Amino acid sequence: MNRRERRPNHERAAQVPLPTASPSIAAQVFVEAVRYHQTDQIAEAETLYRAILILDPRHAEASYNLGVLLQTRGNLADAALAYRHAIALRPDFVGAYSNLGTALQDCGRLDEAIDAYRRAITLQPDFAMAHMNLGVALKEQGKFDEAVLSYQRAIAIEPAYDHAHANLGAALLEMNQPALAVEACRHAVTVNPGMAVGYCNLGAAFKALNRLDEAEGAYRQAVVASPDLPEAHFCLAQILLLQGSYKAGWAEYEWRWKLKEYGWLENLHGRFGQPAWAGEPLAGKTILIYAEQGLGDTIQFARYLPLLRQQGATVMLAVQPPLIKLLQALDGITVIPLDQKPLPPFDVHCALLT
Repeated sequence: MNRRERRPNHERAAQVPLPTASPSIAAQVFVEAVRYHQTDQIAEAETLYRAILILDPRHAEASYNLGVLLQTRGNLADAALAYRHAIALRPDFVGAYSNLGTALQDCGRLDEAIDAYRRAITLQPDFAMAHMNLGVALKEQGKFDEAVLSYQRAIAIEPAYDHAHANLGAALLEMNQPALAVEACRHAVTVNPGMAVGYCNLGAAFKALNRLDEAEGAYRQAVVASPDLPEAHFCLAQILLLQGSYKAGWAEYEWRWKLKEYGWLENLHGRFGQPAWAGEPLAGKTILIYAEQGLGDTIQFARYLPLLRQQGATVMLAVQPPLIKLLQALDGITVIPLDQKPLPPFDVHCALLT
């Protein structure tokens, strides 16, 4: 797991050189805008930042802070425009280059993000956060050697940089160096004992070394550090299942539905109003079973569906379209496309691999 750090600090009025156009009015409004921003009165802050830029289009700090606000709210394209405007006004605006990089990276524009990080580093070579974020972007491009160097530079500047240590561990693991990854991740959680991502990366490194007991311990510490982190529960589930702890492992495995990559079901059909099947008798009920992973998994587990028919259930199987013809051979099972809308009526539902 990688974590990119932003830490976009709001400029304080006392630190801002006032512009020449409408200086007193713009300065007073900027002080008020920053106050709103720092107290999470976002709508008011945005209104005032935009008003400042009308009063004085050359107010770089207002444009930068507007970018921070927009980026925090997820409006990445407009945030990038605001940062670019601030840079045009102040070509040495290091923070604007750094935040521009994170906005572009979140848009998937990695080459431009890397250029922005490197511009920030050129202006301020000891900017640890820019080195670390550059490493994340390089790792996303598969440039693991360069990513490792960037993380190491960040750590040289800021030895207690927990995210840099954790991300270094993740990159080393990608390079098939799990022992070094363990060392890096241990640094991360030593610096920050509450860092769930560091424990997750440590668990992955132990797993790669087949040190499953230690991997389980690391993932359990991740869950303690961040009880609502789905990745920690999902990784713990995999370790428990590998060790044969099926009851606990399958319970943790249910956290997969909170992972982004498992959001497709809700995206397709919304949240089901009907309850999930919990193993109760099914006589006289209709159950919807849906495929959730690859074609091979669907083929492998579909053979168990006649057992539900034996309980007196009406069984509908929603599967990937390429498998419909094959699985229609299942006697007494109604097979439909996974993306059929609307779904036929049913009483309870269950994922095929649950």
